[in-house]
Amino acid sequence: MQHERALVLMLCAIAAARVFIFSAAFPFFNNVDEQAHVDLVMKYARGQVPRDLGHYSPESAYSLSLYGTPEYFTAPQQLTTGTFPDNLEEIGFAARDSVRQYRAHMTLLYVDMIEFDGSHIREFYRGLRNRIEESDEIVSKLRPGISRTSAILAAIRLFLNYFQLEILFGVPEPFGKDSAQIVREIADMLRRGIAREE
Repeated sequence: MQHERALVLMLCAIAAARVFIFSAAFPFFNNVDEQAHVDLVMKYARGQVPRDLGHYSPESAYSLSLYGTPEYFTAPQQLTTGTFPDNLEEIGFAARDSVRQYRAHMTLLYVDMIEFDGSHIREFYRGLRNRIEESDEIVSKLRPGISRTSAILAAIRLFLNYFQLEILFGVPEPFGKDSAQIVREIADMLRRGIAREE
């Protein structure tokens, strides 16, 4: 009996140390599925046994938008391949992949807008702007007078907005063309502008 108690206490201490180490070493809101786990725990805590992989509960959405961060949606590595704006198509397809991968998390941004007046999304774009400004890896060839940061942020927003419309809101081919063609067209418009050359 004494040995069993010591064994149980030792296993509890090991489990607690493991939880502490992983909680301290890894951010709670990262690009994997911790948000879904939090939602599941909150549903079980209220006696709701989920029958499918439905939407986040209102309580979870509120907590996740209050304490979460969308900072993981756009990795700086997505911008460092090739030379900007030659890599616009790569940025476009990276935006598509980000929306697909983080669809449920991006939905929470709208909760942030409604419940918190967009305070989290403002921090995200401030952080993204700072990362672009501080990066020495992003090579750009822009005409004189064009801010590298503004140009990159405009490109990211255009592509993200398009793919959020298509994937997040479920509007198939919102411009009447497949997404690969739209990425090429947006990239071309960004490189050359939309006004006729005179």
